[in-house]
Amino acid sequence: MPLVPGLPENCEATIDLQEERVQYLKKAYDKLAKPFEKILEENVPDLIVVDFAPHLIPEVAAKFGVPTAFFSVYTAATLAYVGPPAELKSGSRRTSPEHFTRPPEWIPFPSLVAHRSDYAPKMMRNTHFPDASGVSSGQRIAKIVEGCNFVIVRSCKEFEGEYINLVEELYQRPILPIGVLPPVSDGNMSHMAIDSSSTSTFKWKPEGIESSDLLPPGFANRTLSQGIVTLGWVPQSEILAHPAIGACLFHSGWGTIVEALCFGHPLILLPMVADQELNAKLLTEKEIGYEVPRNEDGSFNRDMVAKSVRKVMLEPEGEPLKLKASLMRNVFNNQDLHDSYINMFIQHLKKYKNSEGRKLVLSCKNEM
Repeated sequence: MPLVPGLPENCEATIDLQEERVQYLKKAYDKLAKPFEKILEENVPDLIVVDFAPHLIPEVAAKFGVPTAFFSVYTAATLAYVGPPAELKSGSRRTSPEHFTRPPEWIPFPSLVAHRSDYAPKMMRNTHFPDASGVSSGQRIAKIVEGCNFVIVRSCKEFEGEYINLVEELYQRPILPIGVLPPVSDGNMSHMAIDSSSTSTFKWKPEGIESSDLLPPGFANRTLSQGIVTLGWVPQSEILAHPAIGACLFHSGWGTIVEALCFGHPLILLPMVADQELNAKLLTEKEIGYEVPRNEDGSFNRDMVAKSVRKVMLEPEGEPLKLKASLMRNVFNNQDLHDSYINMFIQHLKKYKNSEGRKLVLSCKNEM
């Protein structure tokens, strides 16, 4: 990674950085365009697949006649919310933070997808104002979309078909859903719920972090008989497959949404950053998730969280949500369905294969 003032040494991914320093990572990332061009001079691929951050790649690829595809790890609803390329470049239709607190005018059907008022100013700033790299996130997405041949979305029409169709209209590009890519390699996941009950899933121990550093004094002892606290990585899919799990309280990341809905768990949502709030609103719209209420400034307390958990898991008004979430297994845990999306994607890729046996190049992602 090129050296950039403000970017600590050996930091090459967003996980390595505090949020305010991600802009320097993007600046360094942009400096990779020239080295990447040299790679293409030696080995021209059939197709280059990129996320939104490397906005210079389509321009470089065009010099060699190589097509590109934009691979969105965000939902189609999120793409629809952030808008068409013209709006992403100009911001002419969203001129104040208030505009980000409601669904945009280009969504023609009823929608709840929008940001909280406390997060809207940050969303507006990230989308329309250049950071240290000299480019805004909105400009990056717009340039990628305008330069690509088609768009790949980690989603399916059975879940958000109306948003997928809308993004195709907004982008004026073919949109290829690739399915939700459920975390399974051998058929469906139903067997995990049976086998996991006899495994050691719930006997792990946290490694590398002292609980005393992160937990309030006495917390571990007070909760000893109520559950398990772990501070390291855990086998999330195995945990979600366990028959004792009745709901999932989490930050509304799309990957965990996919894993939780594979088992039909109702979702208790506590979004924090980026697209998480938009995911939470989408799940609320589809009545399979309940978002923890917040104060006007975005803060919340333990009573708000506890009340939300009780509402979903114990109270009568949580029953319809649990029922609809359970039905989502038919979509998210349908391996044949998602295999069919991947097969369609593979067939589409064959259009870009040439007789010289060139390779497929994938460029890694960054956060908004």
